[in-house]
Order: sequence, then C-alpha cells, then structure tokens
Amino acid sequence: MVSPTYLQTQNVSVYKTLQQPGEFVVTLPGAYHAGFSTGFNIGEAVNFAEDTWFDFGFKCRKVYSKTRYRIPVFPIEWLFVQNIKYIEAVNLDIKTKTSLLEHYKEIVKQEKHFRAQMEQGLREQALALKEETLIEAGINDGQYVLARLLENRD
Repeated sequence: MVSPTYLQTQNVSVYKTLQQPGEFVVTLPGAYHAGFSTGFNIGEAVNFAEDTWFDFGFKCRKVYSKTRYRIPVFPIEWLFVQNIKYIEAVNLDIKTKTSLLEHYKEIVKQEKHFRAQMEQGLREQALALKEETLIEAGINDGQYVLARLLENRD
C-alpha cells in the first residue's frame, strides 16, 4: 500500500472515508484506492461498469499490458464477451449496444494479431531447433525432406 503522506508529497489529493454498515463506496475509474479493516467484519467488493466506462477500461488494459505489473481483477475482455454473448437479453439502448459491438470487434482483432505473433514466434523457434537438431545429427535439409515424404506416402 502506498503511504498517503507520500502521495501528498507528490501533489496527489488524498481522501478518506469511514464506511458504515449498509453503505457503498464507489471508486471511479483511474482512482487508486486501498482499505483496511479495524475489527471483526465481513467485507464484499463488487465490480461493475457503466457503458461510459468502456474507454477507461481500455486505457487501464493498455497500462496493465505494458507494465505487466498488475493483473486486472477481471479482464475487460470477459466483460465484453459476456455482454455480447447475451446481447439480446442485456437491457441497453442501441447506441450502447453498437459501442459494445465495436469494442468487441477491436478485442477480437487484437486477439487475432497477438495469436498470429505468438504462432510466428513458435514457428521460428521450431525451425531454429529443427536446424540445430539436423546439424547435430549430420542430416542435411534434402535428406530430412526426403525422409518426411517417404514417411507420409500412404
């Protein structure tokens, strides 16, 4: 936990609250928050997002993906996939549904891009290992290809 005194020395506004039974504390997007219990209690946290928070969620996702320091409480992708999965049952206006679909399309596009990058990296590693193994075994590429063709000539 970051010391409130340190935050204040960095010109960060610090606020405190004492939550009473039956009260909710809403933390807005981008706000650092921390808490602790001073006695026996049962606590619960609920994550929710309004449609106006989509852009904040994507901004947070970018920050987390660059730092790899923190894994989100729940991935924003899950939020979008679940809403798209039940889009007909979700009570949203057409503007919000359209925005949801556009964000979802972007998530799918990025996912395909990341998968292609990973696949290319794995291919390159496999080729490097194959070449290294063939060289160690004293087999040239032509012999390897011929052996593979003969092996699969059913």
